[in-house]
Amino acid sequence: MSFTTIAATSSAATSKEVTTGGAAFTVPTSTEGPSTLSPTAPPILTGSCDNGGTHDGIKCLCTPIFYGPSCEFSTESIGTNLPFPGTIVAHAELEVTVTNFNYTEDLMDPTSEAYGAFEELFQKEMMRIYRTISGYEGVRIGTLSPGSIVVTHEVFFTLVAPNNVSQDMEDITQGLVKTLKEVEARQGLCQHDTDILCLKVQPDPVMKAMTETSELNALCQSRAPLGYSQFYFADTVGGFISCVTACTPSRPSSLECHHGQCRVTRQGPSCFCQDEAFFWYSGPQCSGRISKVATGLGLVATVLLLTCIVLGVIVARDRRRKRMSSDLQLSAGGSWYEEDAFSWISPVGFLYSNVGAGAAPRDLSTRSWGRSSPPQHHPGGGEGQPSFTPALDMVDTSVPVKISRPQVATRL
Repeated sequence: MSFTTIAATSSAATSKEVTTGGAAFTVPTSTEGPSTLSPTAPPILTGSCDNGGTHDGIKCLCTPIFYGPSCEFSTESIGTNLPFPGTIVAHAELEVTVTNFNYTEDLMDPTSEAYGAFEELFQKEMMRIYRTISGYEGVRIGTLSPGSIVVTHEVFFTLVAPNNVSQDMEDITQGLVKTLKEVEARQGLCQHDTDILCLKVQPDPVMKAMTETSELNALCQSRAPLGYSQFYFADTVGGFISCVTACTPSRPSSLECHHGQCRVTRQGPSCFCQDEAFFWYSGPQCSGRISKVATGLGLVATVLLLTCIVLGVIVARDRRRKRMSSDLQLSAGGSWYEEDAFSWISPVGFLYSNVGAGAAPRDLSTRSWGRSSPPQHHPGGGEGQPSFTPALDMVDTSVPVKISRPQVATRL
């Protein structure tokens, strides 16, 4: 929104803050000399709308070529209704001096904020001056130089099926010079009026006479909204000149936004992805869409599956351990002899008696074999093995022990 505020200063001089296209500039209004543009922070407005939109208390009401919550998006294409072929684009180069602003170093940089604000103000004022001339399309700044601000600019016109192109161009050029001189005469003393451009016109402001140009893009850039002109170019499909952008669909140069929508912003055509609350986009231009809900459910399912696998492994290992422990006890002879109530007599006279069998408690003080601790299985032998104590009083020493004479066998 454009607005003007007056700010008091500590000195006797006052200053005026001029805002154009969202950029604010403080301009001294004392009578000591022409104004100088210096950028300041733009004010914050509640419910403000961009690009000439107005707020109705609920939403922004945009002009026909803008849309969006704050009227921040420019239309994707602009129709001209100019036939092609059959339309001639012509331009002339003129020079004027703006006396109510001082030239600064910022104006040397076309990308600076000061340059952009001055360009916007200049285009608006020149449209107001030149629009009475038939066929006027717009202006484009060529150069800015010191001396207040000396502006060389191109003026574009369209001529549709002219009868005499040369004469028409000459008439238009004369009309431009006449209009500039009339404006200069009406302005009077306007050196400190920052609401307009205070112009000084040379006796012959024409730097280059009007000629035909094949630069159709210049036509579209002159018709494009201020601040968006560099994103528009001409298209002649269908027999008419159309001004399109990279967001215009069904064009070879159209920007493909896979799961989003293309919007023309002041920074250029951009893809705005849809439903970012429910999706991630891993690729450029809203490609590689990943559902947040599906990813969350997949993670939950993966965690549950891993949990089940871990629990299954734990249960299987526990069962295996118990089974191996049971088999180990049986293989180590942990209880088979305790249930036998008979004795074994060796052929050579030794008697082994299992006195621990049966329900009666075992008396380990007897001279029969026994063990002092529960059996422990040690595959390598050693400590923990069952110890057997022979009952020597049961040995019949009268039984002769016969040992066969050893024989030497010779292998032939």
